[in-house]
Amino acid sequence: MGLIYDFASDVDLSSLRQSVEFGSILKHVDDNKKAVTHSTAAFPLAEPDLIPEDIAYDPKTLRFFVSSVRQSKIIAIDGAGDSHDFAKTNWPVLALRMDSWRRILWAATGWLPQCEHCNQADEDKSALLEFDLDSGALRQRIDSPWS
Repeated sequence: MGLIYDFASDVDLSSLRQSVEFGSILKHVDDNKKAVTHSTAAFPLAEPDLIPEDIAYDPKTLRFFVSSVRQSKIIAIDGAGDSHDFAKTNWPVLALRMDSWRRILWAATGWLPQCEHCNQADEDKSALLEFDLDSGALRQRIDSPWS
């Protein structure tokens, strides 16, 4: 996770400095400072103002799904990197969860001030959306009882 806090100089931990376990922790934290460089880009996102929040993958169709906070939508991206709008919502789309066996894409959505078109009357409202993975149709909307 990239934690690089300086535990060695923390005075609250000074009584632990001589222990073997503390030395092991310091080595682990040092290892966290090293860059991870074995990844490669899978595809570019064509929309520079998308503000992606989450990503989900469907192993059946080999498509990625990316949620957008700013544009309140989900885009689908195929193996060639071609993208299209999968679903548009009233509020920013946050977390995604794939259920490829049941052919469902779950999306958490809610009002945020960063939304381009959100209605101020919807402030603090949220919902869980169930989409048909193959058609993009909204199957179910579960509004938060705390909204």
